[in-house]
Amino acid sequence: MNCFSACILFACAAIQPVAASTDVPLLREAVLNLSFLRVLIEDSVDRVIPQLLVGLSCSYEDQLGGPVFYEEVPEALFCTDSTGKVLKIYRVSADADRAFDVGHGDPVWITMAIQRPDPGAEWVRIRGFLMCAFADDLVELPPVVLPLSEKEATVELPLEKPRKDKVALTLKKSYELWKLQVEGRSDFYFNSFHVRDENGQALKGQGTLSSRGRKMRLWGRSYRVSSRSRSVRVVVSYWNKRMFRKVPVDMKIGLGGSAFPGC
Repeated sequence: MNCFSACILFACAAIQPVAASTDVPLLREAVLNLSFLRVLIEDSVDRVIPQLLVGLSCSYEDQLGGPVFYEEVPEALFCTDSTGKVLKIYRVSADADRAFDVGHGDPVWITMAIQRPDPGAEWVRIRGFLMCAFADDLVELPPVVLPLSEKEATVELPLEKPRKDKVALTLKKSYELWKLQVEGRSDFYFNSFHVRDENGQALKGQGTLSSRGRKMRLWGRSYRVSSRSRSVRVVVSYWNKRMFRKVPVDMKIGLGGSAFPGC
């Protein structure tokens, strides 16, 4: 049971530069515009150390490119609670707020896993730098024609130079829909599918699928295609470049009261 109140107070502001683990430019006039905050205590039986989970959906002034996944080494962040206890930060990652059609200026979803505060703590304070990755140079791969067959169809597409890797594009039937998936390395920054039937009619995707492993990432959507069609034409677009920016942050999150041992 989570004994922290759902009533959360917060304050975010730029702070003076401190030592950062990576020599990366600041976003000019960097301001963390907080549009959503989620704080909960994860206390599952399969986790040895209960964690404070913080999720931030935010956008930045002077944002560059489209946000893409990046997991930072949390050395550039420092966290304490109201009792003065220094809290270990286990994980910090940033990603786009949505999986498909990510564009310039879109929100960034930041998550932090932090050591559980002292049972008597009323707030936690996070200071330092958040590191965000933004992608640019949108590339469209050559169109691929995939047959609509009961048998799964897969084709490998080489990425543009200087990259030497490929992505796998797969089409398979799923009940009355056709599921399209693309899988690439973890540093492949997918943007969108453009799908047309054999008559040139654009098809609208339904639902989204996105999964991430240590080395690979996968995206997928489903499409309804006329039973008279024998194939679809697919164009995959992706971001070809990545840049980093750091954002100074000084954030105090009120926990809405005390948490008691054993909760």
